[in-house]
Amino acid sequence: RIRILRCNAQTIGGVLWQRTTLPGSLLAGIRYQDVLPKLLAYGNVHHGARVLVCDTINGYLLGSVMERLGGCGEAITLYVGPTSPGNTFLNYFNFSEKEKGTLRKCDMPRLLAGFPGDEHLEVIEAAETRRRKNLAGMGDVNKKKDEEERFQDWLVKKKKVRQELKIQKETFRVLREEGADSLVMIAKWEPQRSLLKLLPYLGSGRRFVVCSEYLEPLVRTREILEEQKLAIGVRVVDTWFRQYQVIPLRTHPMMRMNGAGGYLLYGTKVENNPR
Repeated sequence: RIRILRCNAQTIGGVLWQRTTLPGSLLAGIRYQDVLPKLLAYGNVHHGARVLVCDTINGYLLGSVMERLGGCGEAITLYVGPTSPGNTFLNYFNFSEKEKGTLRKCDMPRLLAGFPGDEHLEVIEAAETRRRKNLAGMGDVNKKKDEEERFQDWLVKKKKVRQELKIQKETFRVLREEGADSLVMIAKWEPQRSLLKLLPYLGSGRRFVVCSEYLEPLVRTREILEEQKLAIGVRVVDTWFRQYQVIPLRTHPMMRMNGAGGYLLYGTKVENNPR
């Protein structure tokens, strides 16, 4: 018997959880049964929201957020590096074009630096002007034809770069002027610095949630948030989970299992403007 299941956060998470010899290693221990729903609920991710997403598990969290948005809203994924992340697991969701339209990519260092200037666009425009002058000065017809073909290929690639940079600039403008509705982060690194730097781009009274495999970084982050009065209702919770074997006269917890699913830090941002 063959059963066809729709690709969603639960079915994809179930497959990825059992895909390796160490269950859950592909998802950094984020269980799809309980930890993922808590992330979305504590982060107040809902239809039409503008969500900042820090995903370090190859797009599974990002896909889950986009699924919850339902084709209306913005899922702004932050990345570090010269190119946008691969987001391998995001392709498994098989989103429609409308749902894909909610995705925005933003270079996190450029966002935190205030998106200084348009230096990348200026470099591209200068290179385009230089290559056009070289083409105009060529006398050999065959060489000029080959160079024109390479130039057209180069223009196609740079056109995509221009579009991406313009979208990122517009995304930054919206974040700076209006702020995001929620912030959802799965941190394989120290979450304290990233969270404190991203909080200014979160609207006042909006929710944030951070998931980490370790307790200590979240406890330190909670203390700083409370000391600086940046948030209220800050909580650190465990996501302990236990499986049971249900057999007549032999019902008991499973003897071999991993109940750890990380820890969650969540709260509500407030403005700290003393009068």
